[in-house]
Amino acid sequence: MRKIAIFGGSFNPIHNGHIALAKAVREQCQLDEVWLMVSPQNPLKEESDLLADELRLEMAKKAVEGVEGIVVSDYEMHLPKPSYTWTTLQSLSKKYPDCTFTLLIGGDNWAHFQRWYHWQDILHKHDIIVYPRDQHLGTIDVPLLDVSSTEIRQKVRQGKSIEGLMPESIIPLVNKYYQSKNKSQKPKAKSQEPTTNSYSEEELEQLHQHLYKITAEVIRICEKYRLRYFLIGGSAIGAYYWKGIIPWDDDIDIGMPRRDYEQFLKIAPQELPKDFFLQHPDTEPHTPFWFAKVRENDTLYVEGHFRKLKIHHGIFVDIFPFDDIPPQRVLELLQYHAFGFLHACFIGKEVWQWKHAGRCEVDNPLPRGVLGCWATRIIDTLLSKQTIFRLMRWVQQWFVRRDNVFIKNIVTKSDTINKFDITPCDKVPFGPLNACVSKYLKEYLLRHYGHIQKDLPKEQQVNHKPALLKL
Repeated sequence: MRKIAIFGGSFNPIHNGHIALAKAVREQCQLDEVWLMVSPQNPLKEESDLLADELRLEMAKKAVEGVEGIVVSDYEMHLPKPSYTWTTLQSLSKKYPDCTFTLLIGGDNWAHFQRWYHWQDILHKHDIIVYPRDQHLGTIDVPLLDVSSTEIRQKVRQGKSIEGLMPESIIPLVNKYYQSKNKSQKPKAKSQEPTTNSYSEEELEQLHQHLYKITAEVIRICEKYRLRYFLIGGSAIGAYYWKGIIPWDDDIDIGMPRRDYEQFLKIAPQELPKDFFLQHPDTEPHTPFWFAKVRENDTLYVEGHFRKLKIHHGIFVDIFPFDDIPPQRVLELLQYHAFGFLHACFIGKEVWQWKHAGRCEVDNPLPRGVLGCWATRIIDTLLSKQTIFRLMRWVQQWFVRRDNVFIKNIVTKSDTINKFDITPCDKVPFGPLNACVSKYLKEYLLRHYGHIQKDLPKEQQVNHKPALLKL
């Protein structure tokens, strides 16, 4: 059996530290090869500081030319996205049955290894090598060079020399590619106005106050009945960077484990003050939303696609259930697509948003193929909305398992969180409130988005200005 270590990373760009580590690991652990697994870009996020996959791959391959036993691999780039380490190792073991695969990770990742997807299965099936030396089994002693990819990118931006930090053969490529990357990121023309300008500063400030008011009631109920909740998505980014709502954002998203979510649905209608309404398919028959919204009475936030529906249109906070993740990536994707189809059928019972299989009822049709539209129309003709909703809940809870570590907002491909990171959670300042977030908030955000940053260019500061707003 050939012994191979997998050393994953963005290699943005590769440098002498990476190569020295790979060579030392191969020698000390008596491995046949070390594979430098170049990780792909997150397809759901434009990562401004990450060079394109093929360019990072090109530099890595050129950097290790002639280095015995060190191989650059693009294997992970061809796997479904997002790719977990467990998925990669499973796929490699199946494709190369004559090889044993060892995982090479840093001490910082090892310290949080129990939050990795299927970490117990990885430990059971694969050896782990941890660097640098610490108290953990499997660590090695390697010469760590004082160099980082971030430092190299900064030097290129500043026009400084990067000699000695990487093989000479790739220095021209590094200077060429990262200088070009910097030029391509210059601010766009002023004529491209950001979405934020659709609100006045006063409107956005008042809207935030309403959102905090609604969130305060959700938190009060959860704390009273000991229900778990946590900020997700953009709200979690706001808590991490801004200690409140992102300045240009206009909504708040909350997640709850399934059991807590179902309890909240039962309790909230009686617990919410008269100023608020719990919108959910069980409380509002014509809602196009499968998840819960807590809306404020005597306000309006009318979303364009749904402005003709006779539903409660008040300012709202979204609440999403999080369910167990299937044990295999292929099942996870099957669940995601099955739910997505039923989701379209659910909305289609109230408003037809597409060009095919019926009269489009929105100003800007959503992109969808002819077959998908006709399949949706057939299901909508045969099944009631309540039946479709029950099927959606069944799909969400396909894989309830006691030993599952991660739970997920099934409507997304990557919004996952570790159960142990919210049991208990951390409480952080969030505007005038203290709200629950993952104990490892940055890790949750990176797992979801792949890349995060505080300050975005104006043209990327997007929000959801409604068709009608009444504060």
